[in-house]
Amino acid sequence: MVLANVNGIVNVASVGVDLSGKRKAVIVVKISFTTPNHHLQDLLFDQDYHYVSVDQCLRDANYRKWFKRARQQGDYVILANDIKANFERYDIKLEKLKKAADFIFPSEVVIPDNFGDNGLDTIENIGDALKYLKLPFETRLMAIPHGDSVQEYIEVCERIIEDFPQIGCLGLHKGFPSKHRETRNWALCMIRNTDLDIEIHLLGEHADLRALKDAYFHGQVRGINTSKIVNWATYDESVYSTNIPSHRGRRELFTRWRLAPHQMKIARQNIEYWSDYCALG
Repeated sequence: MVLANVNGIVNVASVGVDLSGKRKAVIVVKISFTTPNHHLQDLLFDQDYHYVSVDQCLRDANYRKWFKRARQQGDYVILANDIKANFERYDIKLEKLKKAADFIFPSEVVIPDNFGDNGLDTIENIGDALKYLKLPFETRLMAIPHGDSVQEYIEVCERIIEDFPQIGCLGLHKGFPSKHRETRNWALCMIRNTDLDIEIHLLGEHADLRALKDAYFHGQVRGINTSKIVNWATYDESVYSTNIPSHRGRRELFTRWRLAPHQMKIARQNIEYWSDYCALG
C-alpha cells in the first residue's frame, strides 16, 4: 500500500471514521524498512519512505542506483551516516555524506552526530556541517540533538530550531532511554510542550516495537526506520502487535543476506502488516 505525500512532506492523512460516522483525517507515521541490499526491489517496491546508508551508497553501486531512481520517482529518501560512523572523525563523516548525497540527491540529509556528545559539541558540529555540505536548496535537513542531561537535551532542541531555521526535523536517537533513563515518549512530550514547531523522526526501534505500538507516537512523529521487521524474517519469524518474537540480534552481514523464498514471503507479510498497522492509527 502506497500512501500519497502531502505537499512533499511525508506525514500523511488517511481517512478514518469517528464515532459519529463522519470521515476524519488521521495522521500516519511512516516506516522505513531496512532490507538486505539484494532485495530492495522485492520488498520496497510499494514503499515511499526510505532511510538510506551513506556507507552502502559508497560501497554498492546497485544500492545507490536503486535509491537514486526511487528519489527520481518521487519517493522520500533520507540519507544518513551509519551507526559505526560514531567512531570516525567528524570531517570524514561529512566528506562521505557529501559524496553520497552527490550520488543520489536525497530528499533529506541527516547531519552527522556523535552519540554521547554534550549540547555545546552538538551545536558546534551542526554549524560546521552546514558550512561544509552546501547542499541544494530543496534538500531538507534533520539534526540529532544530544545533551549531558535531559534539561540540556531540551535546551539543545530549542537552540537547533532557533539558530538553524533551515533544519526541519529532529531525529530522536534510540539510545536516548539508556543515556537519560527516560523514554523517547517523554522526550517527545517535552519537545511538544515547548511548542517547538518541528517534525520528528525516530532513529531505530527497540526489540519490543514500543514506538510502533504506542498510539501516542502516531500523529506526533513523521517516521521511523528499522531493520527488525525484515530481520525477523531471516529467522523464519512473523511479527504482529500481539506476537512479537524475542529479538536474536541483527544478522551478521545483514546487508548481504539472501532471503529464501519462504523468508521472502514472511518479510513481505511483516512489511504489509506493519504498514497497515500504522496506517490505521
